[in-house]
Formats: sequence, C-alpha cells, structure tokens
Amino acid sequence: EGFESMPDTLKSREPLLDTYQKIQNKTNVKKMRKIQLQSMKGREILMHFLDLHLEKFKEEEDQMKRSEYLEILLHEFVLQLTKLFVSCQNLPVPQMWIGSSIALGFDSGNLPSRLNDHDEIRKSVLVKIFDWGRSELNTMETYAALSSNDQNRRNKYWNF
Repeated sequence: EGFESMPDTLKSREPLLDTYQKIQNKTNVKKMRKIQLQSMKGREILMHFLDLHLEKFKEEEDQMKRSEYLEILLHEFVLQLTKLFVSCQNLPVPQMWIGSSIALGFDSGNLPSRLNDHDEIRKSVLVKIFDWGRSELNTMETYAALSSNDQNRRNKYWNF
C-alpha cells in the first residue's frame, strides 16, 4: 500500500490527473494513490521498484552498471523469498495471517564498485514480513486447542 522513495516514473502516474484541480485534498490524493498501487500487478510493482534508469549516480571507473547491480539484487530477492516461502510451507500447522505484508528493500543511493564483495550487496537486501496486527503464529499446541471451525478457517485461508 506504500512505496518509499517512489521512482519518478511511478510518481508521474498521477492517479487524479483528470480531477486534480477539483480534488486537491491531500487525503483524497493519498487514498487514490493507495487504490492505484493496490490495483497494480506484481510485475508492474517490481518494474517500478527496480527502476534505476533515472537515478543519478556519481560516475566512477570501477562502478557496476545498473544491470549488473540489479542482477545481484534480483538473485538475492529470489533466494530470500524462496526461503520465506519454503519456511511457511514447512510450518507444522496452518496459520491465520490476515493483512500481513512483505516488504522488499535495497540501497539505491549509489552503484557499488565492481571491486566490492557481492556479499556486501546481498546483505543490503531486505525481505521482511510486517503488519501482524490481525495475524497469529500458531504452534501445534495452540492449533490443537482451537475449535473444529477455527481449524477449518485456518486450513481454508492458509491454502490460498
């Protein structure tokens, strides 16, 4: 629902372009931006998230190209997301995670040197679950103590 350090290519997709003069209420603009982001497909979000082509970087001789940097980042995102997915699949009981989100992040402030170790770049990649307000992490004991209806609900939603 949010996009920190939104790239200019996404900022330019003004959700209220046709009605902006009529609805210059900051709350309405925020709501429309939220709807705009929620209606985007995953591939669109990732395209904007990884868009570095308008970023201004100091030019240095041994600096990685944008594509080289993104290749390392993408590989690390895939590794971490896969670990998260496998960990969730290996939980012994179904969970009830409502409204939880996954945050992805990386350092887009500069392009690293080719001389740097790739491990430093990989350490800067963030994949985190957040917003646990209505979610729960069940153990086998807590799941066994649930009613049959509650167990069925967790089975239903966990298998989506």
